[in-house]
Amino acid sequence: MENFDQAFSLDYYTFPSPNVAKWAKYSQVGGTSYWPTARLPTLFSTPFMVELTLSGEGCIGLGSAELSPHGYAGNTPHGWLIYSLNGEFSHNDSRTKPYTFSSFKNKKLRFEWDQIGKKGIISFDGNNYDYSFPNLPSQVYFIVSLWENTSFTIHSCQSE
Repeated sequence: MENFDQAFSLDYYTFPSPNVAKWAKYSQVGGTSYWPTARLPTLFSTPFMVELTLSGEGCIGLGSAELSPHGYAGNTPHGWLIYSLNGEFSHNDSRTKPYTFSSFKNKKLRFEWDQIGKKGIISFDGNNYDYSFPNLPSQVYFIVSLWENTSFTIHSCQSE
């Protein structure tokens, strides 16, 4: 299985190796620059876990099948994102900050999706952070939105 849905994000990312996606350019929507979205190829309907590392700042989270790679996913009703720098959560152009933590850039990070509880659990530096994901469909993609000159590496991905 491929680690990335390359056709979905080819306009904005390069894929220098099977486990690495690298930011290539901003998404332009209505004259505004946005951090574009990359996703894993699997549309998950069961719990899953992804281990990854971001080389810089960005967001990780979930996206519906209707999500576009154009624009910032957290500004849409189809994206649910957690900001690496400070723990901010964004969905449908709304932001909350349930946690404050130091950046998880350059750290091995685990994201686990609990479909029954509709929550994502982020683990790094020996700490766990539970995020509620409201209004999710029954199937979701794992997504990443990267800042300029940032890449992410997938270490593993498992699902039930």
